[in-house]
Amino acid sequence: MDDKQIIARVKQGDIEIFATLVERHQKSLLNFIYSLTRDSALSEDLAQMVFLALFRSIEDFDEDEETPVSAWLFTAARNLTINTLKKESRLVYGYLAEDCYHDKSSDPELTVIAKEQHQLLETCLAQLPQPFRSILAESLEGRTIKEIARKKALLPGTVKSRLFRARKKIIAQFKSEYTRSL
Repeated sequence: MDDKQIIARVKQGDIEIFATLVERHQKSLLNFIYSLTRDSALSEDLAQMVFLALFRSIEDFDEDEETPVSAWLFTAARNLTINTLKKESRLVYGYLAEDCYHDKSSDPELTVIAKEQHQLLETCLAQLPQPFRSILAESLEGRTIKEIARKKALLPGTVKSRLFRARKKIIAQFKSEYTRSL
């Protein structure tokens, strides 16, 4: 039985079968979250929260869509992990803060370079024109394309396009500023 059939059965009231879905995806989801957090206890908590979120919103899940259940799980896990790490001030623009600043084994020169690059990235973000800056900021906060589209009253395709352009602009601006600072 595939994941979508399991979800259909849960919707019909067979909540016991949800355990099959958890068993099927638990190990890979835990490994994925651990790769982001490097904290096994936090990874277990977040994985449990992701499965709980799926269970609570199972009525909204459309099994006729092409999106596999695993894609939903991993996207939810990524967003939840990013938001959790940000709340704990452990995440800075997609990188664990300790990777940038607190790695005792790293070369002090590399730590200084990482800090300078972070400051440069913040400067580039501040200079990014609207509407690109706000959409990129929403994405960096872990929001999905659909969530941004709903919040901004835009079509998902428009959000994707602006996000793509924002990333392209920020990369070009960062490269330009970075080479200028050398």
